[in-house]
Amino acid sequence: VELIKNKIESLPQKDQFRLIIRKKNGGQSNATNDGAFSAKYDWLAFLDSDDTWHSERLSLQAQQINMHGKDYHIYYCGHYIIYSPNLKRFVPATFEGDASKIEKQVNVVGPTSRVIISKEAYLKVNGFDPLMPVCNDWDCWIRVTNYFKIKYFFSIYLYDWLFLF
Repeated sequence: VELIKNKIESLPQKDQFRLIIRKKNGGQSNATNDGAFSAKYDWLAFLDSDDTWHSERLSLQAQQINMHGKDYHIYYCGHYIIYSPNLKRFVPATFEGDASKIEKQVNVVGPTSRVIISKEAYLKVNGFDPLMPVCNDWDCWIRVTNYFKIKYFFSIYLYDWLFLF
């Protein structure tokens, strides 16, 4: 913990970071919720440890979010699933609007790292359910789409690595 604190303090943009220390391991959902509930901005973006964002993802998507305002509360993008250096599959983002019925049948929004969600929407459904051992992101998207519309960006902003080089 001290090593992380020192690293943050050495960064020129240290004021943009908030270190949240959990005394007890409560799992991924609780850790994600702690960060989201204490966030000071209106939009939340998640990055799983095995994924990589396009270097301009946040700035490009922020521009698009500013264009569409609060008509949508989940924004998501297409991504590549990378199986090996020579094998990858493109997963497009193709649905937007009222997803309250379709999201219950198929995970349209997809994995956590594809999503930028309004803090308002995340708080309305109390975030990720800590009692769900798997698919806690999908469960959250289902609950959010009961209240809010979703919008996709066709651009590829995420690379999902299923192997290590």
